[in-house]
This record gives sequence, structure tokens and C-alpha cells, in this order.
Amino acid sequence: MTNEHFVLMSGKEAPLGASVRDGGCNFSVWAPEATKVTLILYTEDEKEIVRYDLPEKHDGLWFGFVANVKPGQLYAYSVDGRNEPKNGLSFDATKILIDPYAKKINRPIDWNYELYLNDSGKMISKSVVVDDTSFDWQGVKKPGLTKPGTILYETHVKGFTKLRADIPEE
Repeated sequence: MTNEHFVLMSGKEAPLGASVRDGGCNFSVWAPEATKVTLILYTEDEKEIVRYDLPEKHDGLWFGFVANVKPGQLYAYSVDGRNEPKNGLSFDATKILIDPYAKKINRPIDWNYELYLNDSGKMISKSVVVDDTSFDWQGVKKPGLTKPGTILYETHVKGFTKLRADIPEE
């Protein structure tokens, strides 16, 4: 893939995550404090193919459309910005991240702190593009929340729940 496969979706907000569309896939991630979001595409055996800086940012969302991306494509992000942990900002563009909105990852994570520090691309699972247009929601409707009425919490579920005795391990 080359950069001519990258198409801007100017002025349009897309669903968060990877959304298969005619001719490719839209990628969208919420990162309001980021200064740059880079999409990384991988082969089935996790070899890096190409990197694209997501070109559009609107209201905290970074997004772009990549032509010819199909379901099954592996991907991850690299996100750059200020690294000020005391202020709640921990950006490091050298680290590879799973899409927080991914519907599927390609393998379980076998956490290795040393490997993460030195080569997060080898340790971190990759997100997988999924075509969920045929999913049957069985009449479930969107909650219709407004931005002023929304509180968003970001947390690592395992880290948040691991030490809770009242939550079964399984």
C-alpha cells in the first residue's frame, strides 16, 4: 500500500474504531490531547506494511479513510503528544497501541514489561478490521446521549478489576 490509498473524509465524523466502507476502511479514534495519530497496518504475521498519519481532527476525533483495506486487516496506532504524567498526559509515539474501539484483536497479550519498553510492536496484540454491518442488533437502539450529558472514563479493565475480591477471576 502506498499513500495514494489514503483518502480524506473531510468534514465527516465517522464511527469510532475501524469501519468497513465501499472500497476500504475508515479509521477513527478519540484522542483530543494528541498532536499526531499514526495508523500502522500489518501483515497477517504482524510485519509492518505502512504507516499513515491520520489527516483529520475534529472535536477530539482523528480519522481517515484507507482504500482497499478489507476485513481481517491487522492494525495498531502510535499516538504522539505531551508526556506529562503529573498532568495526566502520557504520550509516547514509540509505543504501539491497540485501538480502544477495536471489535477484535488477533491474539491474547502476553505482557512482558521489558519487551514493551524496548519493542512494543512485538509484544502488543494487533487490532483486526471487522465487518459488522450484518450484525443483528435485534431492535436495540442507540442511547441518544448528548456530549454535555456524557462522562467518559478510560480504564484498563484488568488493572481496574484484578485486585477486587468480589469479582471472579473468570
